[in-house]
Amino acid sequence: IRQRAVEGFGAGAIELVGYHDGVEAGREVVLPLAIRAQGRTYPAVAGANLWVDPAHRKSNLGMRLPEEMRTASPSGVAVAGAVSRLAQPVYEFLGFAKFKMPRRAIPLHGRRHFGALVGMAVVVYRKLLDAVASFRIRGLELEPVAPADGATIREVAELIAADGHPYCEVHDADWLRRHMCESFTGEHPLEMTAVRKHGRLVGFAMTKVRRRETLRNLKDVRHGMVVEWQFAEEVQGVAGWLLVKVALGLQDRADLVEIATDDQQVGTLLGRLGWRPVDYENFMIGTTETSPLAGDEEMRKPENWRLRPAMGDNGLS
Repeated sequence: IRQRAVEGFGAGAIELVGYHDGVEAGREVVLPLAIRAQGRTYPAVAGANLWVDPAHRKSNLGMRLPEEMRTASPSGVAVAGAVSRLAQPVYEFLGFAKFKMPRRAIPLHGRRHFGALVGMAVVVYRKLLDAVASFRIRGLELEPVAPADGATIREVAELIAADGHPYCEVHDADWLRRHMCESFTGEHPLEMTAVRKHGRLVGFAMTKVRRRETLRNLKDVRHGMVVEWQFAEEVQGVAGWLLVKVALGLQDRADLVEIATDDQQVGTLLGRLGWRPVDYENFMIGTTETSPLAGDEEMRKPENWRLRPAMGDNGLS
């Protein structure tokens, strides 16, 4: 297994490449992660995009790549996100524990997939939901953030650093700003919406839209996702409504929109508003035997996994 640089995930990310009989047979991306536990922040790693060539799936490479990923962590803590059912037994054999994060979705358009009657009902409900959300977040302004808007992105970095989960113990504000800018480009660029109160930044949300040939029982879907967000304490009471408003902003480009969250308050609100459970995000978390966090329950809670912003869609979301 060798390491190599990888594009599209920002600086700090590497790719583990496994070779079998001299042939490239598998790979896994490793991203920087911060874990909050024991009153401090530990640098850790998150694994993503584990893949082994079908012709080499009996070579034990599928076991060795996650093990190597965990070994590469400075604190001995590693998280793997969006783990398929096929790969889960591998991680469990290596001692990783499994956690589930509920995902909820709502259609933004119905005619294209479900017919005219459902399409009409979706449009009416969408407009009603948008009106209610606008009322509930009155006094707050939502504005799109352009990739070149370095000043707003710096504000976002400062908000993140002040939220009680200090990324900046691991990455400074300039690092965050640079890599958040990188994520605005590519085939499926992230988009940021800033939330302001009297001109002051009090939160942000990042969204992405991608085309999928299949999504569960649907074909050729424009799939919208809210992949990362954070709000200041003073607006936490309307966090769910802010997410609804941001999600509805994708209506011109997405057939449905999805949010994965372990926040019970947000999840309950989305459920009451008709967002249906569609699946779970499966996460695996493991430590080395010598890790200072081995057996620590606090670090097993997803709210303490602080992946760098805008990289969530690649690693965890």
